[in-house]
Order: sequence, then C-alpha cells, then structure tokens
Amino acid sequence: MMKKISLAFLCIIVLSLAARAHADDRPNILWVVSEDNSHHWLGCYGNKQVSTPNIDQLAAEGVRYEFAYSNAPVCAVARSTLITGRYACSIGTQNMRSRYPIPSDIQPFVSYLRDSGYYCVNRSKTDYNFKTNDGSHWDESGNKAHWKNRPEGKPFFAVFNSGISHESSLFENK
Repeated sequence: MMKKISLAFLCIIVLSLAARAHADDRPNILWVVSEDNSHHWLGCYGNKQVSTPNIDQLAAEGVRYEFAYSNAPVCAVARSTLITGRYACSIGTQNMRSRYPIPSDIQPFVSYLRDSGYYCVNRSKTDYNFKTNDGSHWDESGNKAHWKNRPEGKPFFAVFNSGISHESSLFENK
C-alpha cells in the first residue's frame, strides 16, 4: 500500500526520530533526486509508456509523494530549498550560482541528522547554491561518496543525485 505524506511532515518525522532513537532503532534514509522532470514521467505515477521498474519498486516499498512541488524551478536553487526547508528568496539563494552566505541560524537539515549519529553522504551534485557549502555537513560528498563506506551498524542518510534527468541531458540539441 502506498504511503502518502507531505514533505514537511516527513522532515518532521525524520528529524524527530533521529533526535530520540538509538542507533539500531533509526531507519536508514535513501533520498534519490531526479531533476527537471515530473511525476508524469514515471510508471509509479501511472505512466504506461515508460518502464521504470526499480523506481516503481522503491515507491511501492517506501514513501511516494503525491503533493510535492518545487518552489525553485532550477537545479541548484531547488537543492538549497530542499536541504534547508526554506524558500530560496528567504535565504538569498534564489539566483542561480549566487553562492550567497545563508544566515548563521539556518543549517541544512543534514547537519541535525549527522549530529544525531547518522552517517551522511551526498553523491554527485555538491552545489547547494550557498557559500557555506564546504562539505562540512557531510561525512562524504562527491562522486565516490556512498553509504556503504559508513562504520558498521551506523544508520545512514544518503542523497543520490542523478545527472541523467537534468534538462541538458533529456533532449537532443539540434
């Protein structure tokens, strides 16, 4: 049965669990990012013209969003809103490649997960469009980062950013 949950509610649940749970009670969290497309392009949302069996299985066994919208329709700007939970214009990241220093009282939520004992990795796409993105929020960040590198028994939060769905890869340049 599909679980339907809002992004905000999911973040609250994840952060609450991370703050209170013991290491063996905490769920591993895999966050797969696919840019510049919509739910209309995936089988798990009813598209019969595509074959997406792996994504369909993840959706069937995990959380599938019914009402998740990007308030920033460009890649790095959208990543800044996802990782902070803030509107881009409220933290100065609304312009692409702004590298704006976000306010000191705002931390990417991955910092809270890491402080709660999670091994946090960010695979590919390291640009979150703000100046403090020095990788210090992650245990690993880059093209070789992987949750499999974590210490045994430690829960993980892993972001895998796919470049194949980026708009520049989707259509032929004629």
